[in-house]
Amino acid sequence: MDVAIAVEELNMLICLRNLLTSQLNTLKYITDLEEATYVLLPYLDIQLKYINKDDGERKEYISKLMNEVTKIIHVKCDHKFVQDYIDTGPESSMRIEYCSICEMQK
Repeated sequence: MDVAIAVEELNMLICLRNLLTSQLNTLKYITDLEEATYVLLPYLDIQLKYINKDDGERKEYISKLMNEVTKIIHVKCDHKFVQDYIDTGPESSMRIEYCSICEMQK
């Protein structure tokens, strides 16, 4: 496989994962679930599997799709791990190691 194509595919999968994350967060806070549904559907070809599900099934379906996309990203990514610190409190932090490309944590 051409390296440029592989990188482009990985970037597209990362964008899809970011979209799914955004939609899952939206579903948590939105009052009108149908509005979130119509925002998501143009990006994913899941109409037939999605439309006839109730609210709980929709969230579960998106979560499963998110897990599948994340697994593919982790396999296809040429990981570049970096170390960083995140704040865990006002005067405390924790060291983490993650991929600078796909954000997978070690």
